[in-house]
Amino acid sequence: MSTQTIEVDKKCLSICQKLGITYDELVDIRNDRNEIKKIYKSIDNILARMQQDDLTTLSLLDRVARLERLEKNDESEAPKTLNMLQKMTYSQSGEDAILAYMLAVLGIPFSQCTYLDLGANRPKEMSNTYFFYAQGANGTLVEANPSLIPALEKERKGDTIVNKCIAPVSGEKIDFNILSVDGLSAPGDISVILAENPEVKLLKTIPIETICVNDLIKQMGEVPVILNIDIEGMELEILKSVDFSKYRPLVIILEMIPYSTKLPVGNRNVELLDFMQNIGYAEYAFSGINSVFIDLNKYKLMIGEK
Repeated sequence: MSTQTIEVDKKCLSICQKLGITYDELVDIRNDRNEIKKIYKSIDNILARMQQDDLTTLSLLDRVARLERLEKNDESEAPKTLNMLQKMTYSQSGEDAILAYMLAVLGIPFSQCTYLDLGANRPKEMSNTYFFYAQGANGTLVEANPSLIPALEKERKGDTIVNKCIAPVSGEKIDFNILSVDGLSAPGDISVILAENPEVKLLKTIPIETICVNDLIKQMGEVPVILNIDIEGMELEILKSVDFSKYRPLVIILEMIPYSTKLPVGNRNVELLDFMQNIGYAEYAFSGINSVFIDLNKYKLMIGEK
């Protein structure tokens, strides 16, 4: 045994005598101490990551608040405490929360997020645009069901409400079927909807005038930041009628699944995905019901990428 080892053993025995413990207990304490050091190091690493996350979140929240205040000469009227982590979502599956994050990161004030909402349905519940309306934005809401118009006019006084049916061509008269489930009302043949959903009933069929997307955008006088399309299976037909060489909303929201009372897992509309990609839009997110697309060229310009 080396002299150094003997000296260490003497010190250990001396410590044991002072503490009133055995040598083996001292070894256990030393091992436990090493384990505790590892735990503390792990905790320090976790806290450091959490702090970094907090700084990122605070940076985004501060950016949102400053963007909103820039919209008002009188700062007292502008939102100052919009919390991106605690805000109300009105969409069916959180689509407005996705949009809010996207547009905040891109530096677009919420009050400037104009929209064209096709198939608006109800003013707040399951609306992808009401959050922005509540932040001071405005736009055009198109709803074919006349029984839904009074609520839209009452709750969305700052918006333009259009009681017409979206179609590829404006000014025609077509039959519109009002069903017992508001969101399923549609023109044309509804036999498949009724066959697949026996609980849904046809209430009545009414004549209604059509209007196309190109004419709606002309009437708005500007291309909206957000185009929301929820028109029960007519999405592709309507998209093909839009002049995307002239009118390119920054963001387009599309319903990507058929109506179902079950969770529609793995049932996205691939044809819509292909079409959007071909016209230069990339899918940013899928909520399980709707996809959120962004114009790639506009996005690249906004971030300074060639």
